[in-house]
Amino acid sequence: MPYWQSEDFDEMALKGMAELGECVRAARLRRGISQAELGWRVGLSQATISRLETGRLRGLKLRKLAAIAGVIRFAPRLFQAGGPPPPTRYLPGQPREAA
Repeated sequence: MPYWQSEDFDEMALKGMAELGECVRAARLRRGISQAELGWRVGLSQATISRLETGRLRGLKLRKLAAIAGVIRFAPRLFQAGGPPPPTRYLPGQPREAA
């Protein structure tokens, strides 16, 4: 097995799902929507929404995740203020102020 295919990927995926779940939960609560209502709006069960929010969901179609994001107006932390740092590399001829 190549070195880049390791069990670390599973750990990263679990951490990513937990982070995603926390963001979904926070956005859902800000909108005042219950898990059951969110599930009904996007065609998932309340149990599935619960598993997503607790990081126990193993897979979710991108289309469903996009529907959830649309309903709760969810923006991952990376896209919010204080997100990732600006780039440190620039294209030739690109001004340093532009990202």
